[in-house]
Amino acid sequence: MSTDHAVAVVVGGASGIGWATAQHGPLDTIVDCAGISRPGTLTDLSLDDWKATVDVCLTGAFLTVREAAHALRDHGSVVLVASLNGRRPGVGMGAYCSTKAGVLMLTEVAAMELAPRGIRVNAVNPGFVHTPLTHGATLVPGLVEEYIDNTPLGRAGTPGDTARTTGFLTSAAARLYDRRGHRPQRRRHTERYPDIVARAATAHRDTRCAGRRHHRLRGTVQPSSASSAAPAAAKPPPASNSVRAR
Repeated sequence: MSTDHAVAVVVGGASGIGWATAQHGPLDTIVDCAGISRPGTLTDLSLDDWKATVDVCLTGAFLTVREAAHALRDHGSVVLVASLNGRRPGVGMGAYCSTKAGVLMLTEVAAMELAPRGIRVNAVNPGFVHTPLTHGATLVPGLVEEYIDNTPLGRAGTPGDTARTTGFLTSAAARLYDRRGHRPQRRRHTERYPDIVARAATAHRDTRCAGRRHHRLRGTVQPSSASSAAPAAAKPPPASNSVRAR
């Protein structure tokens, strides 16, 4: 992106845009990149978790677009960071999938409404990206590998991948790109999405099983007295495929 353009890194949604325009005047580009995920099946998800996800992922995007309409110069651009989950459902991801699908439709409507001013509106749909917010998913055995297995390039994304796609969409080179949802990793849309809830439950169960087995093993070893011979080492329990190495 050219450094002679005013660019707002939106922190705080509408208030962030207001601060940027007060400091720099009309803007050329606005990128909304805010999101949270509260996994849980629809039958178990709390209303608070649903509302929190909607507020950050969808309402925040709406407020950004609304303020962008007033803050941008003509022929500016807006990029909303949506997600692969806006098009592909996942068990335990009902709130997140619903909000990101909403962001994609918001992109389409905003592009139509702002087109008369030459303002382009696009969305980026990343797959799994390594960030501090997704670190927890890497602790669930096999989950990231399942994501990668569904990625033709055979790797997870990085923040730089998303940033470069976003930078292109805000540049003059993308002046004909509008109302699009761009997927940097091009995952196979028809393949099964990882079952996050089942994976997490299995990991939790395996951890508890490993803990109980360790407790039983310690209970079989008796301390020897100074005058007695050292007891034979306790025989380890049989290996189990359900216990994963940590």
